[in-house]
Amino acid sequence: MMNKPNTTSSTCPAGQFNNLAARPEECISCFCFGATSDCSSANLFIYQANHFRLRYYNNDNPVEPNRPVTISVPIIEHKWQREDGKTAERENFLMALADLNAILIKATYTTNTQSASLITVSLDTADERNTNQPRTSEVELCTCPPGYKGFSCEDCDTGYTRTDNGLYLGICEECKCNGHSSQCDPDNGKCYNCRDHTEGDFCDRCQPGYRGNPQRGEPCVRDDDSYQCTCDERGSLSRECRGNECVDCKEALKRIIL
Repeated sequence: MMNKPNTTSSTCPAGQFNNLAARPEECISCFCFGATSDCSSANLFIYQANHFRLRYYNNDNPVEPNRPVTISVPIIEHKWQREDGKTAERENFLMALADLNAILIKATYTTNTQSASLITVSLDTADERNTNQPRTSEVELCTCPPGYKGFSCEDCDTGYTRTDNGLYLGICEECKCNGHSSQCDPDNGKCYNCRDHTEGDFCDRCQPGYRGNPQRGEPCVRDDDSYQCTCDERGSLSRECRGNECVDCKEALKRIIL
């Protein structure tokens, strides 16, 4: 659980944030991937796609032949364009950032370029720790409902997995492991650490040597036909057993074979 700092701005109404806003138009609407509308400015410090492709065009510092150039790209939605040429909206931008898998940088700007080189690339990120760097207030910190986590509720919490239903990234629902595990992959729902002699992607079948039907709520018990009962002669008068139980134990002791 993340403790939410007191970063509410008196300038911004409910459903918006930016604790440095001096005017209402500087407030930013909560996004939170549709999970909640309760958010505030995250107390972060700067220290040095979901099927979305966004483009940034550098018009302020043109690239010229035979000279190095430094370009700074702002990570703010209205500075970027969608593939249809329209300005990116907040939803588009956060959807892309939630599952970023590539950053492509144009290498050639003239038709007769013989060589081009990229000297260095850096990306500003944010951290909850004080890194002695300037503080940012444009990052939302949402109060996530059960099943969600992340600054914008973009990830499923432990014990939950993503479904295709709902807005944006989908709804986070509890793992469906037939009651034999509470852990699963947050993206595909496959269960981890199945208990009670079960196995399978959803703990939906019995391990070899056991019978039952976890999908119908039937426990997995040892299969008598595939298991040879053995009774310890130190506690049994004979090796005879019925099912999984020794029937002739000394001094009325009974050994259950699990």
